[in-house]
Amino acid sequence: MKGLIRVKELLNTERLIHVSHLKMLEEYESSIEYRLIEHESNWGIVLLLPVASSAFDTEMYPEAKYVVYLVSSDEQIIPELIKEIPNDKDLVFKIHRPIYKDVIEKQFPLIWKKAYLSYSCQSLDEREDYPDVIKSTCIDERLLPLWTKNGYSKSDIEKYFAKGASSFSIYKDNKPISTCLIFHNCYNIWEVGAVHTIESERRNGYAKKIVRAALNEILKAGNVHKYQVVYSNLPSIKLAESLGMKLFLKLEHYYYKASLGIACN
Repeated sequence: MKGLIRVKELLNTERLIHVSHLKMLEEYESSIEYRLIEHESNWGIVLLLPVASSAFDTEMYPEAKYVVYLVSSDEQIIPELIKEIPNDKDLVFKIHRPIYKDVIEKQFPLIWKKAYLSYSCQSLDEREDYPDVIKSTCIDERLLPLWTKNGYSKSDIEKYFAKGASSFSIYKDNKPISTCLIFHNCYNIWEVGAVHTIESERRNGYAKKIVRAALNEILKAGNVHKYQVVYSNLPSIKLAESLGMKLFLKLEHYYYKASLGIACN
């Protein structure tokens, strides 16, 4: 337990940059494996999350054994960390710094899969008020089809609301046309997600309204917000930038195929 406390302490030195690592530790503490290496003032951490523990990763990477997260204070420690990673199983590396990829690839041939971009900001212009944006702390069944179109399962939604999530939505003729969620990520970080506007109502500024309302809610509570998008979702990226958010993290997914890797080594 002391080792795990130390791991969290080190990751907390840059909480936003290590938000994915911290979230995994918080959500999967009972099943995640970790390795900690410390040399005087330098340190390195490897997290091994069994894919079977994560519904998202099971769906995305069903043949993989582990999702691997790696972080270090000095790149010289990375080769030592890599020794702690099994090479006889299919793996998914989620890498947030290019230098890690360069070193990892010397031992684990990697196949790029996708990337997620995370944005945040410290303040918003609160002068604008949107009375048509409805906040709710309960699940509105009418919104579920919109959220699930963004890849969120009903069980995910229920879990988020059990931990204090809220929805921000716009309705027309008593039917939802645009919606998003805020839900707890880890520590004081809250995530804005499940942003969806029905196709017939797009390009009318509704997404910007609901996301601005959601961001202000997080900031007013004294928390930090995280807005994550798939690298290819250009409209969502433009939305983040239009609200003054700045990119702080690019998390890339790489696949390691054990049979190919062992043949190469």
